[in-house]
Amino acid sequence: TVAAPFQTLTHALSVATSGEVVFAFPGTYDAGNGETFPLLVPSGVTLLGDEANKGGGFLGTAIVGGGLAPSPNPGGSLAATIVPGTGSTVAGFRIQNDAPPSAVAAEAVLLPAASVTVRNNRIVDSEDGVVCYNAVGDHVIVGNVIEGHRTSGIVYDGGGEGSLVESN
Repeated sequence: TVAAPFQTLTHALSVATSGEVVFAFPGTYDAGNGETFPLLVPSGVTLLGDEANKGGGFLGTAIVGGGLAPSPNPGGSLAATIVPGTGSTVAGFRIQNDAPPSAVAAEAVLLPAASVTVRNNRIVDSEDGVVCYNAVGDHVIVGNVIEGHRTSGIVYDGGGEGSLVESN
């Protein structure tokens, strides 16, 4: 609740169930503040920050960090900041995987599940911005600022059919 918020997004997401919205107060969500990466957004859950300002309002709402992505993770080669589940939504954040270049790809948003909405975020300065794989699709990727990545902004690697990608 607003009166008694959880201290981390990691904890809030661990107890959220389909149909619920996890609201994030302005601030930086990183390992130094107790987050465990990647943040796993459960299926059907909405993770909502400062959508009107794409996470860049007066105080900002940023998620910065990365960790080895769970299975399916081809060859264990993908790290991510956020891994949304089927039918989930991520909106209103500045998202960055700040891991230095290594043998593990540092992705900001990793989409191994279908029908994810990624909208009105600022996805920046990672190896890749948004990566879709695992033969899934039907994503909605709209209204994001995707910039400053070492490799690619949006990657479809064995998936993405039926997805809507516009106004990014």
